[in-house]
Amino acid sequence: TVQDNESFHNLTPDQGNGIYGFNAAANLFQRNRVHDNAYNGIMMSTGAVNNVLIQNQSWQNVGQGIEDIFCTGNSHIGDVSYGNRLNGFAIEGGATGTTLSNCVAVDNGQVLGTADLEVDASSTLGFTSNDNVIWNSTIWPVVLFGGVSYATVSAFSAVSGQDTRTTQADPLFTNPAGGDFRPTAGSPLIDAANSSVANWPPTDAAGNARLDDPATTNTGLGPVAFADRGALEFNPASPPPPPVTTAGTYYVN
Repeated sequence: TVQDNESFHNLTPDQGNGIYGFNAAANLFQRNRVHDNAYNGIMMSTGAVNNVLIQNQSWQNVGQGIEDIFCTGNSHIGDVSYGNRLNGFAIEGGATGTTLSNCVAVDNGQVLGTADLEVDASSTLGFTSNDNVIWNSTIWPVVLFGGVSYATVSAFSAVSGQDTRTTQADPLFTNPAGGDFRPTAGSPLIDAANSSVANWPPTDAAGNARLDDPATTNTGLGPVAFADRGALEFNPASPPPPPVTTAGTYYVN
């Protein structure tokens, strides 16, 4: 188990990951905060199979937010990927059997050929994804699947059959650039999670119980229809996360 860590400002270009799994099978990675690294926030690579990743928060990395490459059978529940230069979630190199549920990918993919969610042609087999929030505030595509870019989640769903319950809307985070991914009032994350998925966490990344927002209609699935998508539950009284170090600027060729 790798949990409750913060890993940032790892500087080696193309290698400076916040968390790197290599030949690491059947582990639990949860509630980690990874940001401002010179490569990926989290990278699952060769042999890192059948891992469970829950409520990790990855932001402002030079590479991918979260990448599964050359590994199979990993599942992501409530992971958040924000403002990463390359893909938010990158499923590549024969990473078949990957699942995403209750995850959030926002404003990732800032160069041509990237997106919030990217699944390459060798990794589409067995890929399942639903009950997420995927959104860009710019014109960049939200999904790149099998080499084809999609500007809307609905267009991707019509072709793939995936993400039929996924929302394309601003998640209304409190302060994502500062690493505060708590939803604010009116967020599409609120009371919308699928709590029936395997390994679903009964509390959020801060240890808070699930809270029913009386101002929001419950649209979630499973035994707790008022759970929130993403890593943190909406609660106006909840304290902010710990402060983060000011981000540096990194350049890679």
